[in-house]
Amino acid sequence: MNEERQATPTPPVRPQGRIAHSFLLLGGGQIVGAIIGLILNAVLGRTLGPSDFGLYFLIITIAGAMGLVADWGQASNVVREIASGGPDRARYIGSAAALRTILTFVAAAIASSVAYVTGRPDLVVVLSGIAVFAGYPNYFVQFLGYALRGIDRTELDVLAQILSRALLAIMIIFALYFGGGVVAVVLIQAMSGVIVLGVTLRMFRSAGLSMAWPDRATMQAILVAGAPIVAMSLTISVQGLIDVALLSMQTNSESVGWLGAARTFIGILVSPAMVLATASFPEMCRVHDRPDELRRVLATTARPLLAVGALASCGVFVLALPAVQFVYGAGHFDPAALALQVFAPFFPVFFVNFLIGYAAVAIAKSREIAIAKAVCVAISAVLSWFLIPHFHASIGNGVVGLMISFCAAELLMTAAYVAILPRGTVTGDMLVHVARAYLSAAVVAGIALQFAPMMSFWLALPLVPILFGAVALMTGLLRLADIETMVGMARSFAGRMKKPE
Repeated sequence: MNEERQATPTPPVRPQGRIAHSFLLLGGGQIVGAIIGLILNAVLGRTLGPSDFGLYFLIITIAGAMGLVADWGQASNVVREIASGGPDRARYIGSAAALRTILTFVAAAIASSVAYVTGRPDLVVVLSGIAVFAGYPNYFVQFLGYALRGIDRTELDVLAQILSRALLAIMIIFALYFGGGVVAVVLIQAMSGVIVLGVTLRMFRSAGLSMAWPDRATMQAILVAGAPIVAMSLTISVQGLIDVALLSMQTNSESVGWLGAARTFIGILVSPAMVLATASFPEMCRVHDRPDELRRVLATTARPLLAVGALASCGVFVLALPAVQFVYGAGHFDPAALALQVFAPFFPVFFVNFLIGYAAVAIAKSREIAIAKAVCVAISAVLSWFLIPHFHASIGNGVVGLMISFCAAELLMTAAYVAILPRGTVTGDMLVHVARAYLSAAVVAGIALQFAPMMSFWLALPLVPILFGAVALMTGLLRLADIETMVGMARSFAGRMKKPE
């Protein structure tokens, strides 16, 4: 009997448990990060004003896009390589780190060149390149986080990201308090990043990971493997650059500031989709060659993801203006609220695209994604060329035209993802959930708008989610069994925290 008991293998960790563990950790970290980011953007917007805030937004948009060159697809490749249990993990990590360092110099040069060629002011040309260098320590912290996620030590990655955001926010706020401007805000990223990098390296080693001396052949292999992903990422990021360039050319710097404010809210509100997709991605990589299993992973996350997207949709439509005024103050950034309301109906689509987009990356379809995205970016740019000046002249808000063209292109991208994935990956059930999400959002928005004039922002803020929960239960978007699922996720999380897998 004892022999039989000893021979019994340890049950494997259920994929749902891994996803639940990552989701709760990343979700908690995202909430904390969103709060920190909102506070920081409120201080930046109120201190710098729309014009200088627009200048800062332009710099970080250029630097962020070129940062993808330094990353070279490692956001997904490192996770996939480590999660699949490659034979020489330390050599791979060391080679990837060396390549990232070399590519940072290339990315900085490209950033300044892009700013110069597009006719940006000299300050933007200089600071765009400097911003890439200043962001290098934080990029490296993210790189180490990818490796930690690959061995299911997501809690260490989340801790590093929270520390990075908190320290950066504190240092920027102090710099602004003592009279610093855009230049100080850009440079201070390097100081905070170096401190966090030291802490993250210790966590990296404590998790049993290490970096071996880089290998030339491995670096070449990483370059080849990352090329489709960086092409895809740059194609996606280029849309942001084109949007800012067109808006600044056809309107003014204040409009760029309004766009920056609107995208701050959008970035925070789409974070649940990023969390769910990121939490599911290692599992997608493990089952990428098993269509039935991949379909199951997508089905596990699609309905709750759409529920959160529908809540964001109706919440933004009802509360956009008071939210913008609360964060940035009344008057200066109010036009950003209208842009948010135009974007609001597309939150569920955006959320679905994050999920199925990660699935396409997991099955190595980055090249196809890049081609589809390039077509969509071109269509968006053409639409923006006509819509931005139209709305700038008619209502004084060119950002609205930009949002319309962006959302139209995103709908086309949804169709592209469905075509890229194997037949049957996106099931009919998912389409039913999409319909339920839009029905729930429309009902809640209609009811809330009737009573919004009689409610303060602080009263409406909790009431909209409560009303949405009730309506979503009636439409079937949410189920009572979801409570049991959340309890199970919490138990899984507690168990994993006590004894890491």
